[in-house]
Amino acid sequence: MKQTKLEISEYTDFRRFLADRLDELKRQDPKYSMQYFTQRLELGSRNYLRMIINGQRKLTERLAGRLGAALGLDVQQQEFFLRLVRFAQAGSTAEKNEALADLRKNRRFLRVHRLALDHLDYLADPLLVALREMAALDDFSADPVRLAKQLKGRPSARQVAAGLKRLVKMGILIQDPNGRLVQPHRHQESGDQLGSVPLRLYHKNMLELAAKAIDDDPTVRHLTGITLSISEEGYRKALGHLSNFLAELRRVAQEDPSPDRVYHLELALYPMTVVEQEKRKANPRPDKKGGRS
Repeated sequence: MKQTKLEISEYTDFRRFLADRLDELKRQDPKYSMQYFTQRLELGSRNYLRMIINGQRKLTERLAGRLGAALGLDVQQQEFFLRLVRFAQAGSTAEKNEALADLRKNRRFLRVHRLALDHLDYLADPLLVALREMAALDDFSADPVRLAKQLKGRPSARQVAAGLKRLVKMGILIQDPNGRLVQPHRHQESGDQLGSVPLRLYHKNMLELAAKAIDDDPTVRHLTGITLSISEEGYRKALGHLSNFLAELRRVAQEDPSPDRVYHLELALYPMTVVEQEKRKANPRPDKKGGRS
């Protein structure tokens, strides 16, 4: 078995690497089929690996170690493969962050995924998000002392200066011909290289800021909420209405001739009950012999 020509540190999804490596091996020698590895690893089902690749089955850490060796990966590649597995299968945001921190220890991973990681760092830091949006204000000036006084949370001028420097380095803010810091794009879009991690961090931080805003002056903030009884179809319709509302709100902001402040709107539509289908999955009915079906 020849060593892989794939650069594993260029991947963020172990499933994609697994599929590519299996294809690479099969091109080297037709005997390296999924059935070959299923038998070699003594897996119960002939579709075991296919189900892992399709996300229908989890890959245990023990099997991941055996699989990495069976695929002909060297020691460093096997270790990185395990890190990819941990990252992909981490459940909570904290676990995702911990797994991503392990991936960041690889220099090539840092270099290849620099843009995605920069975007993650941007979304994870409310100060950077606020500074970027402040650049759209009519009276914006890249004066750290002045900006620090305008920002809630009272960051230091040094923190603001460092934040502006990072935004320029990331390309999120650029200098126009007059030397003024401006946004190259009106809206920041989230990439998908790192999955849901950037948006999870973003919403978590913004919800924490929203909770703190409860004690703000009611004349400058608005709180509202509603609890609904709704069907799956109703939920889908609600998402459509929310999407349309956000598009309209974005249009209002774009057409505002003289913006002088920065606001954030955080919407959270989430279940307070377990739907019947989920109940059945969690508690399958016992069969006639008293066991689980």
